[in-house]
Amino acid sequence: MTKNSRRPGTGVRSYNKSDLPRLRWTPELHHQFVQAVDCLGGKYKATPKRILQMMSVKGLRISHIKSHLQRQEPFLSPFLSIFHFPKLYIRQGPSQLA
Repeated sequence: MTKNSRRPGTGVRSYNKSDLPRLRWTPELHHQFVQAVDCLGGKYKATPKRILQMMSVKGLRISHIKSHLQRQEPFLSPFLSIFHFPKLYIRQGPSQLA
């Protein structure tokens, strides 16, 4: 089967696992991500390409940044971020910050 082929009779594409290992967002890597977003002017001004350039982590790709940015967007605010208030984030949890 090729990448875009469908399973016969189901209409569903087959799953093709990536050859690259999955990226684990450690607290240190996430901290670096938040610092880059804050330094670039917040979530509305920071672009994935600029975040990637600022972080300069070996093996990190723009797709990792885009995905993490989408998941973290509700928590990244120009006024309140887990970088500035880590104890508040841990104590109350992420759902109460948005």
